Amino acid sequence: MDKPITMSREALYQLVWSEPISTLAKRFDLSDQGLSKKCAKHRIPCPKVGYWAKVQHGHQPDKTPLPLNSDRILDTVTFFPKLQDVVASPTPANQTSYLDDKQLAVVMAFGFPKEVKRFHPAIAAYKKAFTGRKIHRYSSGIDRYGRITTGDNIGLKITPKTLDRACRLLHGMITLCREIDWGFTKKQHEYNQYKPATYAFTNNNESVAVEIKELVTQVKRDKDPAKADRLFSFEPVYDYQPTGILELSISKHARGFKTRWKETPTMPLESHITEIMQSLSRTFEHSRLMRIERENERRKREEEEARQRRRQQQAAIERECQQQLFTLANNGAMATNIRALVDSLTHQASHDTRLKQWLTWASDVADTLDPTQQHDMFLNGYEKIRSRDY
Repeated sequence: MDKPITMSREALYQLVWSEPISTLAKRFDLSDQGLSKKCAKHRIPCPKVGYWAKVQHGHQPDKTPLPLNSDRILDTVTFFPKLQDVVASPTPANQTSYLDDKQLAVVMAFGFPKEVKRFHPAIAAYKKAFTGRKIHRYSSGIDRYGRITTGDNIGLKITPKTLDRACRLLHGMITLCREIDWGFTKKQHEYNQYKPATYAFTNNNESVAVEIKELVTQVKRDKDPAKADRLFSFEPVYDYQPTGILELSISKHARGFKTRWKETPTMPLESHITEIMQSLSRTFEHSRLMRIERENERRKREEEEARQRRRQQQAAIERECQQQLFTLANNGAMATNIRALVDSLTHQASHDTRLKQWLTWASDVADTLDPTQQHDMFLNGYEKIRSRDY
């Protein structure tokens, strides 16, 4: 498998129950346990032990039905290829998120410079802020481990001891990215607009930040004899000493490929550059897939909200139409009762002028209330309610 495979939750459920996991897992470059964990994450039941033995002997054991899923993110399952498969396999020309043969050749032939005369502007500003400056643990821009963390958010956390080397490493990566048509620009935080912008490597519309930090060791501090008798002491118990060992990590983590490298005395970070660039390319692809998935989720959510609003509008219209119907029915019943009363008093009105006038008025009221004599009025009201846009 040399590229990601994406399928629906239902499709993976059908595959899991169509053949044993031990053979199916090989399609996705996973172990039996890895595929089982993937199914468990997406709430997909797997056949229990002995299921396929029963099938092999002609039995038809029951299948566990696929449970309902309320989390739309779990509706889509994506399998990523192993790193060595990506390195060994040629990438289609239209798949710009992976290294193609030309880019891979450039990466493998690249050599890091031992000296840099002109650094990237962000790196130059970072070096200028600390070159020749006296650094101690309480200086501004220094973390508790004695590493320089301030600057223009270029992803460096190092001590003055490794400042030059880390800057050369980052500058070399920027130069290499330019040769394969990638960029290194300042990007706003993807989810929190209040966080400061950081520099990140870019490919098309995707961005991935990289952090290079120096590892430190924890050393217990010797107690000051002058303060040994104090009951409480606010002095730190440990000191942190720089090791000169650099570690590079990719900010966006995704399962299935490496995102962190630590150098050794025989294998500096520069020797891992091919693997690092391949992981960066795969992280770009993973970021693109996640962005598409988020956009699909947002679109589905907006469509569901629109349907919900429409259902609420239709329910409100239906309630208003029913209220009009109830009013008409009550008016019709009142008109019938009034006419019955008028009929019962009509024989007495021949000798009483005032009663005759009152009966005439009561009949007019019954005619006003009777909905059977005003079809156009209540039908127009009904149509007006139905056509109303809430």
